[in-house]
Amino acid sequence: MASYKGTPIFDDSNYRQLVSQTDKHGGSFGSGFDPQAVGRYGSACPGVEYANIPRSEWKDRIEEKERKGLFPEAWFKRGNVKILNQRSWGYCWMYGVVGGMQLRYAMTGRQAPHLNPFYPAWLGKNGANRGGWGGEALGYIDKYGVPLDSVFSGQPTSRSSFDRHEVKENAKLHKVWKFTELRRDSFQALMNMWLSDNPLPVSQAFNWWGHLVYAMRPVVIGSDAFGTEIGNSWDISWGNQGRGIIAESKASAAEQICIDIVSTLAA
Repeated sequence: MASYKGTPIFDDSNYRQLVSQTDKHGGSFGSGFDPQAVGRYGSACPGVEYANIPRSEWKDRIEEKERKGLFPEAWFKRGNVKILNQRSWGYCWMYGVVGGMQLRYAMTGRQAPHLNPFYPAWLGKNGANRGGWGGEALGYIDKYGVPLDSVFSGQPTSRSSFDRHEVKENAKLHKVWKFTELRRDSFQALMNMWLSDNPLPVSQAFNWWGHLVYAMRPVVIGSDAFGTEIGNSWDISWGNQGRGIIAESKASAAEQICIDIVSTLAA
């Protein structure tokens, strides 16, 4: 398998192995969910268009920003961002958004809070193991918040665990205050954002994969060949310590939501 600095690259030649892994890791985000029934995949995100960056400039701009440590990925180790593990639950739609949320906290210059996405996902679905989309996840995060893993740990299924006062209060501290959606099914729109003055983590839902992850930087993987490095929610045993690269041919996402601003009250 091709790789970039030890991180595996998934493209048209090997992407099917990701599809085959989806059920093993909790089922697809569409499991038990009809996106057409709610429209726009459950998203009510405001859209944004960044200035168009010609493809001929991508390589030089990526390399310059990489040298300066300007992409979200640069804060991944610096902020001790935790790779999440959804286990057997089909909550990638929430774990992928919260993964990007943790990275956005790291970009504020502090250690990222280790959050538990199970809390808002389980409450939002009333305990059902069902799929969803990033826009839906953000609605539940706004309603319930996301508690620290040290306050609400694991994946409990008893209502009493969710009703504890300290859990509810801690969850309120961790929310997304602003998010915007990039043009769908457009790698160009993703690159325009990353090569702007304000590159951000992006939750991405891939129809071909049936899975939602968060993207943290663009990567030059060959001569006029590009990809996007992602953080997954299948624990550190997947890819390179929980990270992989999706080649451009597979990187156009049905939903691309930027995590612009997170609560400044994080513990």
